[in-house]
Amino acid sequence: MRNKVVQFEEIDAYRAWLGGKTLNLKKCADWGFRVPRFVAIPSSASHELFSDGAARGEATREAAHILACERYAVRSSALAEDCDRASLAGQLLTKTNVREKDLDNALFEVLQHAKAFFKDDLRRFSLIIQEYIPPDVSGVTFTRNPSGDRAMVIEYGYCEGEKIVGGAVTPRTVSLYWNDPARVHAPQFFSSYQLVEHFKEIEQKNGFPQDIEWCIHHGTFYVLQMRPITTISASQYAQMLLLEKILPQHGHYYFEKTEVSEITPRPTPITFDILRAIYSMNGPVDRVYRNYCVHYADTVFLRVIGNELYVDREKEIKGLLPSYSYFVTSKLAPTLGTYVGAFTTIKNLFFLNTIKTNRYESLFKSVKEKLEERQVEMSFNDALKKFFTEYEIIFEINLLSGLSMKKLHALLRKEHVSFPDIFDSRSLFVDLKRYFLLCPRDLRGNTLELFDESVFATPQHREETPKASVVHWWEHTPLYKKKLLHGPVMQAIVYERLRELGRWLTVKNTNTLRDLLTAYARGQGFKDEKNIFLHLSIVC
Repeated sequence: MRNKVVQFEEIDAYRAWLGGKTLNLKKCADWGFRVPRFVAIPSSASHELFSDGAARGEATREAAHILACERYAVRSSALAEDCDRASLAGQLLTKTNVREKDLDNALFEVLQHAKAFFKDDLRRFSLIIQEYIPPDVSGVTFTRNPSGDRAMVIEYGYCEGEKIVGGAVTPRTVSLYWNDPARVHAPQFFSSYQLVEHFKEIEQKNGFPQDIEWCIHHGTFYVLQMRPITTISASQYAQMLLLEKILPQHGHYYFEKTEVSEITPRPTPITFDILRAIYSMNGPVDRVYRNYCVHYADTVFLRVIGNELYVDREKEIKGLLPSYSYFVTSKLAPTLGTYVGAFTTIKNLFFLNTIKTNRYESLFKSVKEKLEERQVEMSFNDALKKFFTEYEIIFEINLLSGLSMKKLHALLRKEHVSFPDIFDSRSLFVDLKRYFLLCPRDLRGNTLELFDESVFATPQHREETPKASVVHWWEHTPLYKKKLLHGPVMQAIVYERLRELGRWLTVKNTNTLRDLLTAYARGQGFKDEKNIFLHLSIVC
């Protein structure tokens, strides 16, 4: 194909030379969504435009003549990008707010970056030259949470979308379920522009969850990019759709996936029994809270829906704060809704706010001893009792970690440094080598799930160079403020490490339970030993 610049109406004829970003924008426009005007540069022309300045100048002049914009954006649209197996989102160069006289140079920079990224092979790299829309609001929407949750996640900011995608600006985030009529915590402009409805329509027309970049300019909603979410499988998506048919379509409910769900996303019956026992009265959670004078009630807040673990947030919060409710107003937000349990609520709030988070040294010593403890022969019941006893250490680490993070977030609220950057520069505040342990050998699995025998993953200890921005911030922080901040920063970093060690201990103990159960299944003549996890239940 000879054309160096492909106009909108020619896109279908050039499909074989254009990337997914281009074709997806064409689909959006055909469906009736507002898309910034654009032309495409096919992959067949990429190498020539990189190496031949005259040809590149001719192409940019033609694009400018067709679009006639005040400002332009040059975006990659690789044929290898955003396929079903992987996504290159955020890895290829984008140039925005480009003047016409700088368009040639912007095109060259994008091609040059792609040439290095693809190791000199531009045969599968196309791009688009697009009208630049100066945004009043920009956002990135995942029609389903990339972690596998069925909720829609909307990130937005009053800035360019590239600053959100590239991490230069921390966006505001709203997460909501598709059949949640309350639009939890959503700002007014969401409903004014029917944003949620637009995003639902885009997913439904594609037949798969989408990652959408968008903006609002002078009262108009624009779709800037659209790509499939590659971390979600077709089977996961089918399960999400099935769940939405099962769950209530109207009325108040609040099931969601939390950190508890991450412990075992799809529990087998025996794992669900163990998880329920952890949160039962006189279980590990109850015993830890009692040590801090906090009254805990087992509200049976865990639910398995469509073979996935969900948390009933209404019941979970009432386990500690019985007078709080999500359902006393039309807004699904916790409020003091009833006098029932008010004394317990006030008492628990008081004691939760007096918990000190300086126990990390003794907790590290405890988890270290348990991890280094040699395995001894024991019965399944003894191994289960040991599991619950040692889970108290794990839950206490998680509790104090959450409190330390909350404290640090409050202290950093007015500081010119981001929370993630602090953790990326942890060596500036604490020497984590002393908290480095050798992981127990031959572990299998990564969660509480007994059925899980995946390859155990553990981050490796590595030397880190603090980020220059964090070093600069810390050097210019007054001494009195350093004294105020250093302790909470160090505690939060250490607890993050202890949480990982707690995960190791969980997996070590589930390995013991798994081995004992499979040995029992073998003795009982099971044809497939793993069936014992599906058919056996326990009463704790």
